[in-house]
This record gives sequence, structure tokens and C-alpha cells, in this order.
Amino acid sequence: MGLFEKINGQLNEKKEYKEMMKRAEALPKDYFHAFKAIQSYVFTIGTVNWHLFDEIIDILEIGATEDKPVK
Repeated sequence: MGLFEKINGQLNEKKEYKEMMKRAEALPKDYFHAFKAIQSYVFTIGTVNWHLFDEIIDILEIGATEDKPVK
């Protein structure tokens, strides 16, 4: 992998991460707090694939549209 591909890849990942965080911030308040708690816990484990959080946001968005309580 060349330098250009490495930099470009990092910029793309940064953009995807920011888009993911915008989705998280658009969640209702209690769902967003649940997301932040999960994120904080997972980050204590160490290096993780942050794409996992996309799936967590999907689940929280479904729960919010179905008006399920966050516990």
C-alpha cells in the first residue's frame, strides 16, 4: 500500500466515523446515552473495529422507531 492510498484510506475512515457519529447524535436522548455507554465500555477493551458501532446504531434506531424503552 502506497502512501497516497494509506492517507486516502484514513481520510475515508474518518469521514465514515463522523457520519456514524451524526447518526448517533440524531438518536433520542436516552438512546444516545445508551450508545455512549456502550461505546465507552467497548473502548475500554482496547482496539476494536469501530464499524461495530454502525450495527449498534441500527439496533438503537429500530428500538427508537418502535418506541421501546432503553434499560
